[in-house]
Amino acid sequence: MKKLVVGAMFANRHIVGRRPRLVAALLLLPFTGTAWAQGTTPEGIVRAASVQAAILQFCGPYHPLDGPKALQIGKAFNDMAYSVFPKGKAKPAIDREFKRRFQEVKITGPQMWCRYQRETQKSIGSGVFLD
Repeated sequence: MKKLVVGAMFANRHIVGRRPRLVAALLLLPFTGTAWAQGTTPEGIVRAASVQAAILQFCGPYHPLDGPKALQIGKAFNDMAYSVFPKGKAKPAIDREFKRRFQEVKITGPQMWCRYQRETQKSIGSGVFLD
């Protein structure tokens, strides 16, 4: 319930007057554990999008995935980033974060990184990992 309240406050503060985005933000709450825990910042939203992109890019060989769900969640966070960053700032922030995240996976090792993400995603109930 606490996540719902924090998410609603964030959505209302940053997405006022854009009901479809507000609804999308509220629907994503069960899948946003790390983003909301990191603080409801535009950077946190971009980090959440990069996690889903990295899961799609690296985790398939190690774990069965619901690819369409991961893509949908990642796209929703990506779209949300465009709505909360000042004009012209979202794409550079997304590009930087994706580069950083993919480097993190390579340094950690894809198999270990994916194992950690599988547990994290399961704990928040995202349904992205099927095993």
